[in-house]
Amino acid sequence: MDFKQLEYFKVITDAGSISEGARRLHMSQPPLSLQMKALEEELGVTLFRRDNRHLSLTDAGRILYTHAENMLDLRDSAVNETINAGRIQTLRVGITSTTLPLMLPTPDGCVDLDALKAVLGPDTAGLMLTNPNGLSGTGYADIPLARTAIIIGVNKVHPKLSI
Repeated sequence: MDFKQLEYFKVITDAGSISEGARRLHMSQPPLSLQMKALEEELGVTLFRRDNRHLSLTDAGRILYTHAENMLDLRDSAVNETINAGRIQTLRVGITSTTLPLMLPTPDGCVDLDALKAVLGPDTAGLMLTNPNGLSGTGYADIPLARTAIIIGVNKVHPKLSI
């Protein structure tokens, strides 16, 4: 059994028929049927009940389906985490001068805006907290938080936050 067979099995099950599964997988039906027959022979069980061109899962098929979903999800997670392991994942958060005192008050109510701007740099924030008018004409999209005067601005070109 391999991931490809599990993918085929899941698609066929979700589709309800081998012909529809083949259409979704962009392949012909005979090789797909052969893959499912080989999987059933390898496991020594019948996975599908076949009636009137519709498939339903046997008890063994239901068990395999649950595990197939989990294994395919784990495979995808492993691939994504491995690919992203070497990438620097930095999210810069920008807060405008009108919003900053509301978000990060110090005991004396003062904040060093110049220091904050120097850390963020021009147009480098992936996320910006500001008042509703603070993002017009910038590279940020407006996302209202609630019935407050503060919204979240998401950088339109940030690889992880673009909408």
